[in-house]
Amino acid sequence: MPDEETAKSPESESTEPCTPETKTKRPPVRKLRVAIVSAVLCALLAGLFGLVFIKDLLRIAADIWIIDQRLPTADAAYVLGGGQQARPFIAAKLYHQGIVPRILVSNPRLTQTDLLGLTRPASKFTINTLKMLNVPDAAIQLIGTNVTSTFEEAKALHDWGRETGATTVMVPTDSFHTRRTHWVMNRLSGSGDFRIHTWAIPAQKFDIADWWTEEEGVIYFQNEVIKYLFYRIKY
Repeated sequence: MPDEETAKSPESESTEPCTPETKTKRPPVRKLRVAIVSAVLCALLAGLFGLVFIKDLLRIAADIWIIDQRLPTADAAYVLGGGQQARPFIAAKLYHQGIVPRILVSNPRLTQTDLLGLTRPASKFTINTLKMLNVPDAAIQLIGTNVTSTFEEAKALHDWGRETGATTVMVPTDSFHTRRTHWVMNRLSGSGDFRIHTWAIPAQKFDIADWWTEEEGVIYFQNEVIKYLFYRIKY
């Protein structure tokens, strides 16, 4: 009679396969911890890099944004609406230095107070400023009619260019305004010979070198970025 305690053969043991139901994988805890620590270290390094170099990055951003194309000579200087405490003065300087023989003045739409006679129209203010700076009447020309935007000022300038056969115009304007001005002015000329160049005027209420430290600088820069993107989409 066979011995009941005879060792069982390997074949007689249970060989039930392991399935997801019978075997649960342990989560890769070690790998997860390494990933979390790596992400935290990267975030800390990025923050440290930003704190150390943020000023340089903001300064570089402004330098890239500003388009300053000062030519030795041009057919005219174009004074846009606004910026009356700076733009007419630079235009007069260009005239007296012999860089331009004439100065064009934008003709914006009259305001309600202009119509009531309570305020002086912007174009008249600019022309009077130029005259006070010893620019003769013969060298001043008003262009456009009731313009309300930089785009309409660009159209008025191109109409003048077609009529006169001019090829180059200098536009003195605020530093952060130069990129939008340069793009829209030359957008209308396409591949033609009529080219507009911007003369960057330093800001009066903040220093371009640290524009982010003044509320005026931050607001001006962000507004120009938004307007520039709007112009690229619309025009």
